[in-house]
Amino acid sequence: MDLAQEPSSEKRRVLLHEVTDLFVETRESRTNISEDLFDDILTTVAADMETAVRAELSNRFADMPDMPRRLALAFAHDDAIQVAAPVLVRAKALTEGDLLDVIGAKGADHMEAIARRPEVSEKVTDALVTHGDDRVAISLFRNQTARISRASMEKVVDRASRNPDLHEPVVERKGLPSDLLFSMYDQVEAKLRKRVIARFADVDPKALEEALAASRAKLTALDGKAPDDYPEAVKLITALRQTRGINGATVVNLIREKKHTAFFIGLAEMLDLDFQMVKRMIEQQDLDGLATACRAAGFDRALFVTIAVLSAGADDALGRATQMGEMYTKVPVEAAQRAMRFFRLRRSAA
Repeated sequence: MDLAQEPSSEKRRVLLHEVTDLFVETRESRTNISEDLFDDILTTVAADMETAVRAELSNRFADMPDMPRRLALAFAHDDAIQVAAPVLVRAKALTEGDLLDVIGAKGADHMEAIARRPEVSEKVTDALVTHGDDRVAISLFRNQTARISRASMEKVVDRASRNPDLHEPVVERKGLPSDLLFSMYDQVEAKLRKRVIARFADVDPKALEEALAASRAKLTALDGKAPDDYPEAVKLITALRQTRGINGATVVNLIREKKHTAFFIGLAEMLDLDFQMVKRMIEQQDLDGLATACRAAGFDRALFVTIAVLSAGADDALGRATQMGEMYTKVPVEAAQRAMRFFRLRRSAA
């Protein structure tokens, strides 16, 4: 009582420590009334203390199964994230409703802390994906205990197409549906592509095709509409097929003549891939994906380098393509063909 009357912040800090110690020591003998009194004292005194003291107290109480509820709520809504985070991540005193209230009232730092919470529910993760930024999504997908709905996974996969920082957390997410994981393949860099393929190693091809077929409408929408000159390009390819045939010389001539749509159609036919996928690989300068596809189709190194150089159109195109050409023959044909299996499954779904 004497300490409670002291204006000194240091004395009030001593009071907090004393009351906290007493709270722990009386765990077995406390009544509902005494618990309410502890909650009142701790919440009231802590509110007047500086951030460092509140953070220290938050860390101490966060792991207590009987943390006073009003104190937990006060810390969860504290503007200082170093005070709020320990409770948001660890305190069992917070309910699903409490977490949803914090998401609705606070910012990205508070949501990112909730995203790291063990066993967070679907209702909470849905709110995090809806209201949180990509940093929140990254922490959420790395939290393998969090329960994430299919709808929220689709939203984050869609966002991953615009932010490479999401690629690894999404690819590494356990339980990500096969079709969503597969849709990441042509977005991610080489090292992650290997992980995608490894994840599919034990998946039954028929089951995978069925999963992909379930998202045909979405895949078609993502692939976009055909170019305006697509019908004329098809007629040109048909005529070439009947005269010269579709081969390396044909596609090289098409790109030199700047007949890009016909070039995409012809190259797609040679690679046994869909038009939109080849178009995207060329336009986004995915030389790694192009090299894999050409290697699987049996293209010789010179043809791949020619296509890469002509399609790049950049100042450093020759250097980049030459570098890829040096790597080209080192790519195992079997590995390239295995990767193409997934490209073709996506084509069949679309």
